[in-house]
Amino acid sequence: MKSVAIPRYYKNASSLGFWGAKYEAILNELLKEQFISLDDIKYCDVADEEDLHLIHSWKYLQDLNEKTLTQEELEMLEIPLTEETLKFYLSSVEATIEASRMALDLGVGINIGGGWHHAYTAMGTGFCMLNDIAVATRKLLDAKSAQRILIIDLDVHQGDGTAKIFEHEKQIFTFSMHQKHLFPYRKQRSSLDVELEDGCDDKTYLRLLTDNLPIIANDFKPDFIFYMAGADSYKDDRLGGLKLSMSGLKKRDEAVFKFAQTKHNIPICVTLAGGYANKFEELVNIQSTTVKLGLDLQVEMLNKHEKQQL
Repeated sequence: MKSVAIPRYYKNASSLGFWGAKYEAILNELLKEQFISLDDIKYCDVADEEDLHLIHSWKYLQDLNEKTLTQEELEMLEIPLTEETLKFYLSSVEATIEASRMALDLGVGINIGGGWHHAYTAMGTGFCMLNDIAVATRKLLDAKSAQRILIIDLDVHQGDGTAKIFEHEKQIFTFSMHQKHLFPYRKQRSSLDVELEDGCDDKTYLRLLTDNLPIIANDFKPDFIFYMAGADSYKDDRLGGLKLSMSGLKKRDEAVFKFAQTKHNIPICVTLAGGYANKFEELVNIQSTTVKLGLDLQVEMLNKHEKQQL
């Protein structure tokens, strides 16, 4: 059994055509290579308002629904606010919630989308209208489906919105590895920030990642992980300035999956976050590889469970 989640309305957001094209290309590659079938795809509708209010303020959600953000707020958001874009982000939240359920059931849950980590409680910034990771995290804690949640944010940009939302939460550990001299230029304080210099390469990146993950596991002892597998640390990304290769990014994903499941048997929910490679096919390759690794791990966990039942 394999399963992936995706926002139902990604095709409808015409002004966000880049993301729609990316998700469509990833799905097509997975189907073409028979990593998944059509029956394995869970298309997710808009999130419940009750779930959104776990994180976002009533006024902000009302302003989104009524399209009454100020000009300054729209400029900070950097995307047009239309009914189509709103539905896209609402369904992105639901897709991350669904992927977190998959993680509880299968060991690994995957949202082909999501990772909108710049959204704050009452404000959207940097292409991020709603914070899907924060909503799904709070929902898991409130349902007592998890007690100690680790958010591993490996997008090239700091997860400032997520860090701010959870800055006083003892049950949540926010770990962000990001380029130091890059948006957001006013950083927030994560539980752990690893700031990378421009031009950071595979060797340095992987060493810092694999050095820090065991320390977090020992000190925090998470029982659920959200992983934001941004592709914008790639050496040929338009918005980033790191120098990771495709091979380095694959090793990064393998290190996180190994940490979560092979070493600690912790459910992990994956979102794809950012990625703006100059060559579209390279971006699709990077993020398809992340999904394939996750799907392989789903199968491995299922086989392991079935053997334990014998």
